[in-house]
Amino acid sequence: MTSTISGMAVVIVHYNSHDTMRLTLDDLSRHFDREHLVVVDNSATLTEDVYRQRATVLADGENRGYAGGVNHGIRAVAKTLPDVSEILVCTHEALFRDDALSQLHATAKEFPGGHIIGPKLVTRDYRGVESVWSNGGHLSLPFYYPKHDVAASARGLRRVKWVDGAAFVIDLGTWRRLGGIPEEFFMYMEDVALGLLARRAGVPVLTNLDAIVEQSANGPSRSLAIRNRIILALRYMRPFERMIVRAEVRARSLLARVHPSPSMREKAMESNRAVSEGKAIVSQLAPLVT
Repeated sequence: MTSTISGMAVVIVHYNSHDTMRLTLDDLSRHFDREHLVVVDNSATLTEDVYRQRATVLADGENRGYAGGVNHGIRAVAKTLPDVSEILVCTHEALFRDDALSQLHATAKEFPGGHIIGPKLVTRDYRGVESVWSNGGHLSLPFYYPKHDVAASARGLRRVKWVDGAAFVIDLGTWRRLGGIPEEFFMYMEDVALGLLARRAGVPVLTNLDAIVEQSANGPSRSLAIRNRIILALRYMRPFERMIVRAEVRARSLLARVHPSPSMREKAMESNRAVSEGKAIVSQLAPLVT
């Protein structure tokens, strides 16, 4: 088949979830041919023809993490598909409703100078009840936690601080300009960092809330959340924001350390290890070019 959405390719990052990967391919292969549908298989387990007949599967045995997988896939697209200027990035769980793809594509055309565009993300619970889990995100005050806007009634196009990595469109020019998707997190919060980088560079970060994508909402472990929050603060936030985040994390750790509960004291040790790991990762990175 020929791709029905011109100038766009898809990069899907997969890790050990064959059932959801099959459903996502069933969905997207209605709109994209095999060359324009690229799956980065971080687990190197998609060996059956049912996957490789529908998509270009990149699997060299290396688990690059989410951002690393996205960058690997986009580099392959840029090298082999000169007709492509837009990349739809998504996980192996994303299912696109109705005209979500055409909505995102149309929005991208409205911002030819560069853009990152996300949809409204919804999920279903065990009863089949649907709820919104992301209309895009912001940094909530006073401690600058990354938070999702979850208003069910929100519609239309809006500017946001960041869009979730579950599904978004980025143009190749913006991807190159920002130096790719930040890889130091391995998984979780790279999408927040990407949004902050884009806004700093004057690139619009938006959500089209009339484009709906279903995907299960997941989150990092406590230790990974603390580590990545420290990386985000040290590398991507302004000095006063960085100071507040570090002070809040330190205060929580100190309170847990003197708590009478052994489990709380163990959490304090876990927090200190996560902070040290985050600092060590940042110390090994080259300075950001802004």
